[in-house]
Amino acid sequence: MKITSIHLFIVFLATIFALAGIVHGLTLNLTIATNKQTYNTLEQVLITGNLTTDGLPVSDALVAVEVDNPKNQAFAIRTLPTGPDTTGPWNVEILGVTPCDSAGNPKYVFPSGGNAGFKVALKNNMANSYEVIITLSIFYANSAPFATFIPFRGSLDPGQTIIIMKWPVPIPDDAIVGEAMVFANAYDKLPKNGGLPYCPEAAAAFNITGTSSTFINTNLTSEETPLEGTFNLTIALFPMKIYLGNYTIYACTRRQLQIASVKSTFQVTLLGDLYVDGKIDMKDIAIVAKAFGTTPDDPNWRPEADLNPNGKIDMKDIAIVAKAFGTESVIDP
Repeated sequence: MKITSIHLFIVFLATIFALAGIVHGLTLNLTIATNKQTYNTLEQVLITGNLTTDGLPVSDALVAVEVDNPKNQAFAIRTLPTGPDTTGPWNVEILGVTPCDSAGNPKYVFPSGGNAGFKVALKNNMANSYEVIITLSIFYANSAPFATFIPFRGSLDPGQTIIIMKWPVPIPDDAIVGEAMVFANAYDKLPKNGGLPYCPEAAAAFNITGTSSTFINTNLTSEETPLEGTFNLTIALFPMKIYLGNYTIYACTRRQLQIASVKSTFQVTLLGDLYVDGKIDMKDIAIVAKAFGTTPDDPNWRPEADLNPNGKIDMKDIAIVAKAFGTESVIDP
């Protein structure tokens, strides 16, 4: 029988529809969680996630993760791989991110209380235009984010390469000295709006100098290399003046024709803030000292001062307040 172009076209269409049916029949499942539900401002948040298709790990995907504070402001934005197979080509690609001075020259050392700058090289590898949002998230040496912002939001023409520069980025006076990291990401929308990553994130290290005596927890949780189909992110909550209240984590990913999204929440409190004014000072010390030695049967008992909690106000409770002395946060109204 003679095979005509019409026959070939019909076979081609049948193959496409069959493949679409196979992809449609698979179930893409994305999960995300934290290791606790409530955190003190002196702790770290460990965010973990899984991506599977019909129960099997997906090792070639990128997951957009956004953490928003109680004011619905971006606290941190990252793109995390689910395995070693996340290779291009990418429709839109971040070629790199470079710390720089006000003139755009590469610079890798900045003083606390001063300003830093960052340049992002972005390329559209395709023959059609794309709407792009570029985000930058900057983390201290202890994994605490201190700046997250959008330096670019706009259209990228076919084949176009652009350089985006952000100056100045203020570095706090009490910044943690040492090696900081900046992460640049490209999305079609923000992750909280269902945005998807165009490509893997780009990162660069730079140093913050100064005379800060800010405490750095040396017992940090190390981020182990994720297993296939998993991802993780560690965010420190100290030392920084952050909002107290509920934080929301948004995650979104795509694999072939399917999109999966999920969100979760955690709460941040200031343990030892007995006066409830967003800071730990002598007022809090006075409250726990006045209740020292009491138990629930005592008229001077203050249950909120039992920070340990073990049914009595003792040196363990005073030690908790003393350790956090001077810490400040913002109470979400």
